[in-house]
Amino acid sequence: MILGILALSAADSLLGRSFGLGQGLGGVAFGQADAGEEALRAPGPIFGMQAVPKFDERLGKGSWSGSRDRGMEMHRDLGVRLSREGMIWRHYQPGPDGRVPHQGDFDDVVARLGAAGISLQFMVTETPFWASSAAGKRPADPVSYRQAPPEGLYLPIFADGSDVPGPGKRINPHHPWASFLETVVRRYAGQVRYWQCWNEPDYPEGVLGAAPGDPRRSWQGSVKDYVRLLAVMHTVVKWIDPQAQVVTGGLGYADYLQAMIDHGAGPYFDLLDFHAYGWPGSDEALRAFLSVHQAMRQVLERNRLGRKGMLCSETGYSATEPDHQADTIVKLYATTLALGLEGTVYYSNTNPSWRQMGLVDWRSLTQRTMGYWAYKNTSAALDGMRFVSKLPLPPQVVGYLFADSARRREVAVLWAPYRSPEEAWPLRWNRAGDWTRVTPEGNVQPLAPGVPLRLHGRPVILDSDGRGRYSPLTANPSIPRNGLAVVSVRASGSRADGFHEPDLAVDGDTDSQWISGGAREATVSFVVELAERSLIRELRLKTGPLHGATIDLEVSDDGRSWRKVRERVRIDGWKLERLALPLPTEARWIRLLWRNAPDRRLPGLSIFELEVHD
Repeated sequence: MILGILALSAADSLLGRSFGLGQGLGGVAFGQADAGEEALRAPGPIFGMQAVPKFDERLGKGSWSGSRDRGMEMHRDLGVRLSREGMIWRHYQPGPDGRVPHQGDFDDVVARLGAAGISLQFMVTETPFWASSAAGKRPADPVSYRQAPPEGLYLPIFADGSDVPGPGKRINPHHPWASFLETVVRRYAGQVRYWQCWNEPDYPEGVLGAAPGDPRRSWQGSVKDYVRLLAVMHTVVKWIDPQAQVVTGGLGYADYLQAMIDHGAGPYFDLLDFHAYGWPGSDEALRAFLSVHQAMRQVLERNRLGRKGMLCSETGYSATEPDHQADTIVKLYATTLALGLEGTVYYSNTNPSWRQMGLVDWRSLTQRTMGYWAYKNTSAALDGMRFVSKLPLPPQVVGYLFADSARRREVAVLWAPYRSPEEAWPLRWNRAGDWTRVTPEGNVQPLAPGVPLRLHGRPVILDSDGRGRYSPLTANPSIPRNGLAVVSVRASGSRADGFHEPDLAVDGDTDSQWISGGAREATVSFVVELAERSLIRELRLKTGPLHGATIDLEVSDDGRSWRKVRERVRIDGWKLERLALPLPTEARWIRLLWRNAPDRRLPGLSIFELEVHD
């Protein structure tokens, strides 16, 4: 699950709506990086990405069980410096017998990232059935146990009855969480830079109390339980690998952070991690990012924890708005570097994903979005650079100056928030040097001294030595078609519980249509139009995370009158469904009536991939 759009009222007063971000990036937010030697300190990894995608060469498509060869090529091409990988406890130790069925897969990603010089953040999460404290847990239903606190969480960490580490000590064998951590930290000591304690413990509403059995919650324990979880991780990690960094689960609510500190969390994390998403538009996305960052930073300062580092391990923008996705990426990473964050992890690597935020299609890893090129060119511009200062510009314009450690190369990133090209702000660039102007998609032009720039909402990168660094956008290669050609997919559903209608998007691969969103409605209707009237034998659906949903399947020749061919097909969990028609049927239109589980607490429609086959 991912944190959704955030309330921005605090950011409105802090940043100023009329010219957006310029004011808010002074004062508190940039107090540690205004100028001088401290501002030129070596940055952290900065350019992060959510996991290395896999590809199965035998199947010719993305696959959970494929190789990471192509995914690593993508990481290197993008300039990724930090990869956030899931260390899913219930996958690592599904039983109490010590068996580790996926050990080779975990070893593989650690070795590959290490060889590539890419830092690794292991997000440790999801309690296995045998260790879960959930009442009424069911082995076949991970939702019933995976987010509950582990058993024995408050037992002493060490066998001598204490929580105090020391030479020659042994972990308490009756403490499942501490024992698991000892196993994985010893195996990967020196190879994992960041150990993240769970994912979004405050999701979805920042509730501080325990919520046993609530499947919406990423952590069903109380905030006190989470602090104990974090304290055990910090103790074990630092005991075995003192150089590793312990990171909080990605937080979205400052009140939850304050409650953590009130329960004694201060000594037990090295980096505060936050998650932030916003829309519509790249400036609203950045406002949301800054709003969460500012609220978290204020809590740290108020509690005399201002020296703690910060990291954002989830943020992104939908590829359904290509220009905004590209613009958001440039603004986010320039701002991340200027703020002095350890890094920012883009979510997600591939589509389909939540709100279609990926940079390339999962099917072939070849259909690159505008955001892909923006990420690649922003990392080419800013990787290894240091923040120098905000540029002395009018308040209508945002501009940051960066330099390499020798101050031989400079890069500026500028834009005029919320302005359309018709409202562009004129600005003359008179800084000495052989400057080039670079767009997010990698188009490079020489910039003659004194030539006016027309700045608006699209950011521009100015580079004093941009020769050969940037990659202009190129057309995606064509890929083989599977199944019947789909012209369009439409969805309809009532807006309920504050959730929007499902977002619809095409991944660039003509053989499938992907739909994502947060549909919690009782029913959602999807109407699929084929390119021509065709003989239909089956539909292939990849769905998840779903529990207890059902589908009715109907067909039509005109899109108005429908005949039912399948009824009440049950959908559970992440899997590929093959819905065969009882008899091959000719039709131009297909309608799927989606009924979510009657328990509104269960996740609604999240991801939906469709192929139609003759």
